[in-house]
Amino acid sequence: MNDKYDTICIIWYYIIEYMIQTSGVLSMDKRKELNQIVKESIAQSVFLLMEEKPFSDITITEIIQKAGVARASFYRNFSYKEEAIRYYLVEKMKQFKLQHKQSGIKLYHYEAILNTMQFVINYKHELKSLFTAGLSQILLEAINTYLFDVYPVETHKAAEKYILYSYGGSLFNIIYHWVSSGLQESPEEIAHLICA
Repeated sequence: MNDKYDTICIIWYYIIEYMIQTSGVLSMDKRKELNQIVKESIAQSVFLLMEEKPFSDITITEIIQKAGVARASFYRNFSYKEEAIRYYLVEKMKQFKLQHKQSGIKLYHYEAILNTMQFVINYKHELKSLFTAGLSQILLEAINTYLFDVYPVETHKAAEKYILYSYGGSLFNIIYHWVSSGLQESPEEIAHLICA
């Protein structure tokens, strides 16, 4: 059995255990927390299935069976499969932001690039599946969302906006080619090459 699948089963075990202990009574915060777990399980299931078959062949039924959720849970949170992927990437980037307070660090700073490349290694299988499925634009969108969140730009400052888009496109291309070629260089080598 796959470790990720086992993790999903364990998550559901704890949800059920919690429901039994609280007699099914959930506060709004707990409902929100449980819904996050459901969304995460759905998104992880999409990636697991992408390792087994082409993205276009994956059905909603297969996703919900793998995630262990009801069809209504899928459609309450997502309209289509790509939204689950987008959610997953944006959530992972939010976690990255919390781990690495990037504000104040220049975009092409060695430490920022190194942190990013080390982060990419943690999700190399998901990214490889994304690229194989021809869905790399979802990563580019997530990178741009992240950059504009970390480095807010006043809407009337076109130059700053396009600098961020330029950086996002560069970062996307580096990640795409690095992951696609099997991560042959270390994160340190990539950071050094970019910052040299």
